[in-house]
Amino acid sequence: MSDHTHVNRTKLFAVIFAILLGLTILSFGVANSSLMDQPVRGWTAMLVISVAKAILVIVFFMHLKWESNWKFVLTIPAAVMSALLVLVLIPDIGNRTKSYSNDRQKFAAYEVLDVASSSSADQSNDAETLGESSSSKKEASPSVAAAQSAKSNEKITVEKSYDDVPGEWGHLKGRFIASGEIPVRKEIVPDKDKNACELPMYSRDLVVGSDRGIKNIVVFLTKPSTPLAIHPFYDSKMSQPVSLDNQRCRFEPHITLMTTKQILSVKNSDEVGHNANITSFNDPNSHNVGIPAGAHVDVQLPLIETRPITVSCTAHAWMKGYIMVRDEPYMAITSKTGEFEIKYLPAGEWQIQFWHENAGYVKSAVAGGKTITVGRKGLVDVTIKDKEVFDLGQIEIPASDLQAK
Repeated sequence: MSDHTHVNRTKLFAVIFAILLGLTILSFGVANSSLMDQPVRGWTAMLVISVAKAILVIVFFMHLKWESNWKFVLTIPAAVMSALLVLVLIPDIGNRTKSYSNDRQKFAAYEVLDVASSSSADQSNDAETLGESSSSKKEASPSVAAAQSAKSNEKITVEKSYDDVPGEWGHLKGRFIASGEIPVRKEIVPDKDKNACELPMYSRDLVVGSDRGIKNIVVFLTKPSTPLAIHPFYDSKMSQPVSLDNQRCRFEPHITLMTTKQILSVKNSDEVGHNANITSFNDPNSHNVGIPAGAHVDVQLPLIETRPITVSCTAHAWMKGYIMVRDEPYMAITSKTGEFEIKYLPAGEWQIQFWHENAGYVKSAVAGGKTITVGRKGLVDVTIKDKEVFDLGQIEIPASDLQAK
């Protein structure tokens, strides 16, 4: 190789290295962008970037660009083996929750039981919290503090007094309303088992009341850097199973809250069979269990989720719900009036997030005339004080931001 050629290739390699560095930075940007709120698009973009980087490395740094054509024949066995490996693994991935290894048996569904023998308590999806949903050492945002203002001493009703519990504990509340034009809910027409279904049936992806209250927004703490203290108010509730029922070909409740220590009891109150296909990037949280009519199956979801994960019935394509799994019980779902409460939070400065199934993390929440959410994950600073209520007040979100894309 001549010195001139060597210099040219050195420059070429420097350019390719710069491109690889740029693609790496781009992949980091995609991983931390709003694209990842939509997993299919986000992971497709990440895969395209990874393939582009691999091609550049193979062609230039592995010198395939300068190899004789006949040497490409040597790559055929590797390509065939790679294709076969993918084809062999696809059925395994698709059936991963139908046949478990011994190591996964502890996360598998338990024996199918009769519904009548279940002691699981039904959940209400009206102003629901686990008890009735990372810590951040920052100053609360001025707009949030203004929204709280005069309402900081307002009381929240609880079943009994916990004044003698050691430590400092406060409460969080607020109400979400939709601004702008409210879209008409779409009617769903079941294509099978109509006699067992709720008719007429309407989409639940955006439910706005006559008072503009937004139902089914999930409010939760960001992942704390250290385990949080749990108030005794939640002790008995965290020891009980959480119920998710199939009723009239719908998942009830539409959104389920649970902690990693609880059992999820998936019931079937219908006269037709269903299945619950729980999909998560955390493999131990993924299950696909069949539930015969009048039966229930218990499953465990031992890992926390950063956002609600989906549960669907592959036998009835319109059936879809969500499950939020956290270590701590400090989360809530808004009621039909848009209201939520989280009781007995540890006193301190925290960050919370809002999530909606169409929007992902809500980033356009306005209170007191100012946007209170920060960043692509819509973080909101709150300060919880002992025996006080931090009231976010009325939180407005444009209805157009919550429509299905």
